[in-house]
Amino acid sequence: MAVTGGLCHSSISRLKDTASLLPPDVTKALSEMTELLSSSSNYSNYRRVYSECSGFKVPILGVHLKDLISLNEALPDYLEEQKINLGKLQHLYSNISDLLSVHSCSPPFEANKDLLHLLTLSLDLYYTEDEIYELSYTKEPKNPKTQPVAPVKPPVVAEWGSGVTPRLDPDTISKHVKQMVDVSMSFCLSVLSNTQTLSKCISPDFSHPISPPTSQNPMEKKVREERPWSFFFSIWLQRRRGDRMQGIK
Repeated sequence: MAVTGGLCHSSISRLKDTASLLPPDVTKALSEMTELLSSSSNYSNYRRVYSECSGFKVPILGVHLKDLISLNEALPDYLEEQKINLGKLQHLYSNISDLLSVHSCSPPFEANKDLLHLLTLSLDLYYTEDEIYELSYTKEPKNPKTQPVAPVKPPVVAEWGSGVTPRLDPDTISKHVKQMVDVSMSFCLSVLSNTQTLSKCISPDFSHPISPPTSQNPMEKKVREERPWSFFFSIWLQRRRGDRMQGIK
């Protein structure tokens, strides 16, 4: 629901020229997902498919919470002579029990923890509605023939947060940085011989989103003296502070 809603955002759905470059199978998949999650007939398509699914499934909580609220508001708590409305309780129990049963089913796949750590750090920044609107019209102006478009440098991970405050606290960030550095170090040790230095592992071509500049002897010494994840965490914080200062300027 969140992915489909984001792709159907007005600032994105208007990008017709960009959408025309997508492969047909991608366009078809988006169309099918949009139809599945359509709100028409009280989400009838979603309700039908959800009821037919067995095993692990992810419900759209907003739809089910709406049902619970509607039941609670539509049916009285008591009947005549102050008798408890058992029918209402049964309906509420049926809906809640269905949601609780999801917890008993394990997903048929394992989480990619390395990817989760990367996404937790790199995607904790977000655009405001005004920024999304501006980016959309920069990409495809209303009158492209008469309105020249200034060249825009594609954003990279380190530039997403210019002037934006992260939503994660330092302890959480530190934990994920530690996990990412542990993975990076394990990879380096597996491919490097004992005679090679850390600077050859962390080269200018290294694509790690929090990698430091090209290592020199002083930096190598600092990495050896400190815990590697602490060193990378300090580099990450320095870059974030630098991005914020640039945004303020």
